[in-house]
Amino acid sequence: MSVAPLRKALATMVAMLASVVLCQAAFATTKIVIHIYPGSLISLYPHLGIDQGFYKAEGLEASMLPLNSGPEANAALAGGSLQFVLNTSDNLILAKARGLAVVSVVGNQTRNFYSLVVRRDLDIPENAPSDKVARALIGKRIGVNAPGTNNDRFARAIFKAAGVDPEKVTIVAAGAPPSALAAFASNSLDADLSWEPFQTVTTLNGTGRVAIDCRIKGQCPPALERPGTAFQTYYTTKAFLDANTEAVAGFVRAHQKIDAWVHDPKNKGALVAAVKRLLPPPSGSSIDPDVYAAKVLEGSLPAFGVSIDPAGLEAWNEQLVEAKLIPAPVDVREILWDKAPKP
Repeated sequence: MSVAPLRKALATMVAMLASVVLCQAAFATTKIVIHIYPGSLISLYPHLGIDQGFYKAEGLEASMLPLNSGPEANAALAGGSLQFVLNTSDNLILAKARGLAVVSVVGNQTRNFYSLVVRRDLDIPENAPSDKVARALIGKRIGVNAPGTNNDRFARAIFKAAGVDPEKVTIVAAGAPPSALAAFASNSLDADLSWEPFQTVTTLNGTGRVAIDCRIKGQCPPALERPGTAFQTYYTTKAFLDANTEAVAGFVRAHQKIDAWVHDPKNKGALVAAVKRLLPPPSGSSIDPDVYAAKVLEGSLPAFGVSIDPAGLEAWNEQLVEAKLIPAPVDVREILWDKAPKP
């Protein structure tokens, strides 16, 4: 073979190899592990992100790691088992205050998702203001998730805002919705500050009703209202963000697309089906699954959103300082990515 054809053949081969490399780069994916809470609607978006292909479209190969608590998730993030933690913003701030460089990148809940559910047989008028509800519960047993959690602090804040000493009620560690529902059914609680599916199950089975709903603007005292605008977010480590900025941007874009999808009325049927799979009615209940899923969404969907309000993070700061859980507020600019969606 003469020199000219050989050069031409080599050039063609180089071009083909370059094309292969470019194609591989175009389809390269970043593996990420996302924290979820098992059996909880608040983890809806990662399920949809995987099932509906939103992550894949952004070049992300996503999997989920179920963990029941914020501290567990923070430990997994620090150890490298996770890239994104789903948590209320107090755990974000506590992680930063304790030396873990964390950065919040996209929101998940833009309202406080707790509701105070009271037993139907209690003599509390429908639509009573929160201070009247609090006074009616003096001497009663009030369920919270666990002592020292934000759920516990918020329950006490309801009574403080009404001028009622929290010591005048009995605060009971009732756990997450499954165990709290069992306690409610056995008459061990008079009220419980909980999250879905507690509100829907007690409403549909007739044992309770929502007396104070923090998911609705203006129903809860300011101490519960103000943190809601940055109530729950996804955060990662600063090291992962710095090393994988485009992957994090893709994660944020995926969640913006998921958020648009769930709020689009034309997707209601597919969304109800997804909720039925993720959060079925309690076993042994006679609740219709379709009615249940639609009711859960009706109450919860307005609280879902991807923005993070810096003022909401400052409200969490104030709460944690007041509770003496941190000595001073953390700098919000250090825990909020400058490219995170804002209100």
